[in-house]
Amino acid sequence: MPYPIIYGKKVVNGDIPKIPPNIKPIIIRAINERLAVAPLDYGKQLRYSLKDQRCLRVGDWRIAYKFEEGSVKITRIQNRRDAYKDW
Repeated sequence: MPYPIIYGKKVVNGDIPKIPPNIKPIIIRAINERLAVAPLDYGKQLRYSLKDQRCLRVGDWRIAYKFEEGSVKITRIQNRRDAYKDW
């Protein structure tokens, strides 16, 4: 059974509108096929102040997420050049 995906407000209002239209389907597919199915098998555990989050690489894009209470909360979706600057 897939895990429910929850998007944070920053993702919905800021990150998703900035994703180029040709990249959106790739990111959606990665979320649906990887994070919704096995969130702990994919992605890398982050360190330091972000140690409660994981990060999934999708080409030049990074999807930061938390796995909590049986659901996956997407906290950021950004290009790798900007991904770790303002987290």
